[in-house]
Amino acid sequence: MNITNKKNLFLIDLSHVIYRYYYTIGFKEGIDYEYKDNQFKILDNGMYKKIFYFVDKIAQLGQVIIFEDSKLVSRNKYFEEHFPNGYKDNRHKRNDELKLLKESISQLFRKYKQPAIKKFNYEADDLIKEAVRVAKKSNKYNHIYILTNDFDLAPLIDDEVTLYRRSPRSNTSHAEPHPYIYNYEMISKSNYESYFKTIGMTKDVKVPYNSILLFKMIRGDKSDNIAGVKGVGAKSYNKFIEQMTEDEIQKFKYYDWTIEAHNKTKNVTYYDYDEIPLEEIKSDEFEVRYKEPKELKELALIIKKYFSTEVAKEIIIKYRGMALNAAYNFNDSEFDRKPIHLNSKVLDLPNFDSSKISYENVISIDLV
Repeated sequence: MNITNKKNLFLIDLSHVIYRYYYTIGFKEGIDYEYKDNQFKILDNGMYKKIFYFVDKIAQLGQVIIFEDSKLVSRNKYFEEHFPNGYKDNRHKRNDELKLLKESISQLFRKYKQPAIKKFNYEADDLIKEAVRVAKKSNKYNHIYILTNDFDLAPLIDDEVTLYRRSPRSNTSHAEPHPYIYNYEMISKSNYESYFKTIGMTKDVKVPYNSILLFKMIRGDKSDNIAGVKGVGAKSYNKFIEQMTEDEIQKFKYYDWTIEAHNKTKNVTYYDYDEIPLEEIKSDEFEVRYKEPKELKELALIIKKYFSTEVAKEIIIKYRGMALNAAYNFNDSEFDRKPIHLNSKVLDLPNFDSSKISYENVISIDLV
């Protein structure tokens, strides 16, 4: 396919867009909505139209796919077992108004067939990582853009992927290529290091390209309630980065959990999920195992080289919890999770179009 015929793909983390308008405009019972006996009715669709108008504008720039957060079980369980403060337990509990807004939007997307993906036990970030993998493999797109509010997806930035981060600052100069995406800052491979020099949490440390995941594992991530390695301040971290080779730094990225899927019906084993025929998945009996990335052993050796065996163990424990679309195995089906696999058909979803959405129907929502 000629590059001139390729379009851009925009992957949107929906939660941060909802938060943006919710905390700016407000969403009040009796004014914007009614809610009684689990029945939700929209009284004023102004909030919805503002959110959807923003997405409509992006859809004019290319193909849009929206990703929604869901209740987490496995990742929360993992952090409870390994870290006393849990995962994101420092964040304020979401209020009912915000829950109602998010769930009503989610149901509107389902009812009116908008390109939105949501899966129980997966964050939007997990789904976006998998969507990037599928999109790259398809070779259908000129470029992939991700819209988000934090840096959890920054390790995906490369020659094919650029991140738009919702900016708390008034400067929007990085968003010039796409003027509709206002109040965002664009982080690409070319401006990666210079961008992180302007961010509070990294302004005093060296952040060469592709090192933000390494930084968060060593220095901690307050937004996710993850503590840093004890005794490693900005000065010692910079010394560590200076000693590392470029090849070592580039290894600290998200890797895929590998699959071993044995078709017991046909006595065939697959090591790539995309190679399993859909008809076999639907009809045959499989025994599936997932293995963590073999690269983790190499990452541990790199950390041990500069710190200690104990620090290396700590970093790998953090990696397993922070890695996107990871597998979790607790020998308990309630908490176990496999990586999600998106079919390439997700790329054929119709583009976002809010004109197809009606706001007149009553929606059933259970907040429990």
